[in-house]
Amino acid sequence: LQAEYMATWVDRPTGSKVNFDGGYVAVAYVLTGETVTYSKGVVEGIKPKANFSPSAGGWGAWQIAARYSFVDLNDLNVLGGKEENITAALNWWLNPNLRASFNYVRFDAKRQGARTAGDAFAFRVGVVW
Repeated sequence: LQAEYMATWVDRPTGSKVNFDGGYVAVAYVLTGETVTYSKGVVEGIKPKANFSPSAGGWGAWQIAARYSFVDLNDLNVLGGKEENITAALNWWLNPNLRASFNYVRFDAKRQGARTAGDAFAFRVGVVW
């Protein structure tokens, strides 16, 4: 479980001070029993108990995750917009150096009366060397 909140107040040379904020909360669970390693506050990832190798019976490490995030950039006469999204993810560590991520994102953004909402699918590959 991880969460973060941010707020900032901006003094402007003309006009009143404005305030913006945003944040997220995320939860993840490793289905195959591995743990996420950290070193000096930095996430180092997951080392699979058995690297992906169908011939050896190894399927790597699998993780599911969900996240809610928002940002509000509207205050007084500053109309930067508001955005919220919900993400569901399936992460697959084939070995300690290779990860594939499958994400579904539901987003909803509003700026100056215009609304953009929809769905996004993403596939990413991460390599550590």
